Amino acid sequence: MRIASFQGRSDLLGDVDVTVPDGLVAVVGRDDRPLREIEALLRRALVPEDEATDDGGVVAGLQGSLPRDAAEARDLATIWTGPTSLEPTDVFASLSSVLARLRGGARISQALDLLQVSSPSLDGPDDGEGGGEEERRVLRERLWKLEDAPDLLTRLEGELADLRGDHAEAAGDEEAGTMAWLRERQDAETHLQAYRDRARELKVRLSQLEASGAETPCPMCGRVLEEHFSAVVDTLREEWESVVQDGSWWKRRREQLELKPEPLQEIEVRVVRLQAATEDWAERVERARARTQELGEVRRRLGLDGLRPEGSEAALDGPGREAGHAVAAALRAVRADLEAECRAALLEAGSRTVYRLSGGRVLGLSEADPGLLRLEGVEGPLRMPAEEDRAAVVLALRLAAARELAASGGGRLGSLVVSAPFDRLDKERQLRVVDELRDLSRHAQVLLLTRGRVVDAYPEAFDAVLEILSDPDRNPGRAPSMRWLAAGVGEIEIR
Repeated sequence: MRIASFQGRSDLLGDVDVTVPDGLVAVVGRDDRPLREIEALLRRALVPEDEATDDGGVVAGLQGSLPRDAAEARDLATIWTGPTSLEPTDVFASLSSVLARLRGGARISQALDLLQVSSPSLDGPDDGEGGGEEERRVLRERLWKLEDAPDLLTRLEGELADLRGDHAEAAGDEEAGTMAWLRERQDAETHLQAYRDRARELKVRLSQLEASGAETPCPMCGRVLEEHFSAVVDTLREEWESVVQDGSWWKRRREQLELKPEPLQEIEVRVVRLQAATEDWAERVERARARTQELGEVRRRLGLDGLRPEGSEAALDGPGREAGHAVAAALRAVRADLEAECRAALLEAGSRTVYRLSGGRVLGLSEADPGLLRLEGVEGPLRMPAEEDRAAVVLALRLAAARELAASGGGRLGSLVVSAPFDRLDKERQLRVVDELRDLSRHAQVLLLTRGRVVDAYPEAFDAVLEILSDPDRNPGRAPSMRWLAAGVGEIEIR
């Protein structure tokens, strides 16, 4: 299934009647609003039963039939247009689960549903709140997705505790370093002032001696210096020069301490980053806690309170109990193995891709704990990755998932829509992503929704470029329109 055309009229997009070719196609919008509208339009076309606002009459024409199963259509749309979250860990979890279902996990779940129909107690007693079979099927599917929530919450809470400990330690180092720097600066200021006072005092004495000559009384004993005059003057001058030299050193030292030392600045940066990472991890903990609470509610509605999903099978009666127990356990084991295989494949492919996209800054991805994605750098895990690194990971995972589906999906990939994270990358990484999309376009149609900077820099990479014209400042009230721009490798006629 691929995008064949955009047709219709809307207040935002104007009159639209364009045919979308195969290959790598850039949809350029200098304004974010029409790009968001196109993206929403594509998602509604791929999953028509999803609730959405009216698109004003513009429709996306599709070539090929949508899957008959609504759940499969939603899973394919997750690959086509991407998960709604842009958090790397969430994207990894979503895409790996989708790949597992598309590669047979959905059929295993259907088999478990059929087993439940014949042996209802396999999934616990019905307390009357579960509704019909369809609702119970949806609840059991959700139960599968949420099974790791308690373990994930425990791991994230441990990570958060470690981060808070590191932050407290770094904050202590910052405070101690700041106090030491202030003490050193004050000490340098005190020494400098003392040497300045001593230099002024010696200068005054020298001036007085030189003005009075040999008849000057000795400042210590009061006797006239006479033949000792020159020796006393030389002694005072040498002492004054020594004081001036030492004072110059303390002046330079004070100037060096005007700005915070570089190690202290590095500690301050580390404190800020740890604070940001702590807040980010706290949000993840809250999400995991909400998922854990949702798991409890789903278990309650399925009548599994106080029971493991597998343990509820012991409630079966009759001659089919042992057989039902064995079949259900085997199906769940196969499904778990399939999901683990898809996670490993996506992790490996995503690691290779993000290494290329980041230019080696991110060496790869790891999952030290299930459900927690790590970005590996030269010196170990990147605990506080930059926004561009996170965007590169999201795109790498999407490209890796698309390749996995293209390799094993029996032609179900069709098209791929790339949008939001792309424009967060710098120019060099955008060019690398375009090269990856160009390679993928040999297997599927690729639509890149972008603000257009990369198209200006690399027009020869695209098979077609569709520009959405929008200039509300110069043309108030005028709806945007679309036009094709020159793309691909140019031709020169030699005569």
